[in-house]
Amino acid sequence: MSESVRAGWRRHAAAGLLGWLLCASLPVAAADFEGTLAWARRVELGIPVAGVVAEVLVSDGERVAAGQPLLRLDRRPFAARLAQQRARLEQLVPAADEAQRELERAQELYDRTLLSDHELELARIAVARITAERHALEAEVELARIAYEQAELRAPFAALVVRRLAQPGLVVVNGLQATPLLVLADSEALLARAYVGEEALSGLRTGASVAVSVAGQGLSGEILHLGLEPEESDALTTGYRVDVRLPAGSAAGLRAGLRAVLQLP
Repeated sequence: MSESVRAGWRRHAAAGLLGWLLCASLPVAAADFEGTLAWARRVELGIPVAGVVAEVLVSDGERVAAGQPLLRLDRRPFAARLAQQRARLEQLVPAADEAQRELERAQELYDRTLLSDHELELARIAVARITAERHALEAEVELARIAYEQAELRAPFAALVVRRLAQPGLVVVNGLQATPLLVLADSEALLARAYVGEEALSGLRTGASVAVSVAGQGLSGEILHLGLEPEESDALTTGYRVDVRLPAGSAAGLRAGLRAVLQLP
């Protein structure tokens, strides 16, 4: 092989190596994935007690503060039950006090050898019995008070009323599962969700920044969740779920279900 041919091969190899190094040093272009917005925090609220809905205090689309009353059952049966248990407890208190005084008198007589061991033990048993009954009634009063409070449904966090499922007059009968009455979501905490293949998933990590485009608006979020197993996004598509958390405040005016484009690295 002539010297000129060898030089040509060397130039060709050097050019190829240089091209490979340049390509390796360039950043990998992000890939766009179709997705949708989803609520980061969405709850279906019910009431743990049975009764009749008396008031629904909110409407669809209304914003509510944490702890704000949302719905009330007719509380008259709960108030009556609470009053009944309190009356039983008040009736028992004098009897419990008298049993304690009887025990003290029996102890005094016993110390003076005027009372037998058996009679002293009977006085102790009487006090123990009425004390146990008193504690049981105190527990009944507390349960009735809790039921009275639970007949009013309050917002667990600042949220948006997504759906109102109850109307006044609805009979709530909770058996093995509570009846959903309201659906709330945290409107300031939205996720951009997409389903990707294993090739795209392999280069991702939680906490990484991701650009998201929604309704012509460019947002920047961070990866919150990477699926550990494939899920069905619809009847035809299966992939690993990727959730990107959008920063609080940036998602104002947006809603779940809107189309989003995620630029994943």
